[in-house]
Amino acid sequence: MTTVVFPGRFQPFHHAHFRILENLLKRFDRVIVVIGSSNVRDDDNPFGPIQRKKMIRSCFPRTKKKRLLFAFVPFASDETWVRELLKKVPRSNFNVVFSNNPRVQKQLRLHAIAVISSPLFSRNRLEGKRIRNWPRNWQKNVPKPVATYLKNVLEKESL
Repeated sequence: MTTVVFPGRFQPFHHAHFRILENLLKRFDRVIVVIGSSNVRDDDNPFGPIQRKKMIRSCFPRTKKKRLLFAFVPFASDETWVRELLKKVPRSNFNVVFSNNPRVQKQLRLHAIAVISSPLFSRNRLEGKRIRNWPRNWQKNVPKPVATYLKNVLEKESL
C-alpha cells in the first residue's frame, strides 16, 4: 500500500488544494492530510483544525473519504517542524511527502524524506491569504462544499 503525506494549513481549503488532493488520490492508496499550525488561531489561521478537516472531507465522496487520514501538527519552527510531523506520522507509515513549499521541501530533504511536488494552480488567485481577506466573490476560489460550510460557520459567528 502506497501512502503520501500532504501537509498544509488549509486556511481555507481552496481549489488548488482540491486539485492536488484529487491527483494524490489517483496516484496513491492513502493520503495522510497533515493539518499544520493546528494550535494557532489568529488572522492568518482563522479556522480550527476540526473545521479544516470538515472542509476537506466535505469535498469528497465516501469512497475517497475512506482513503483520507488526518493528523494535526502544532506550529513549529522550520528546524523542528519535521520532528513534530514524525511524532504524529511515523516514518514507517508513509512513502513520500507532497509539498510545493520550498521551506518544507528543504526541511524534509534534510531528514532524508522523499518529496514530490506539482505545478502551482492559479497561485496569484488561489493563495490562502488572499482568500482569507474575503474579497468579493471569494466563494469562487473554494470548492462548493467548502463555500457552503464556510458560509454556515461565518453566519454562526456573526450571531
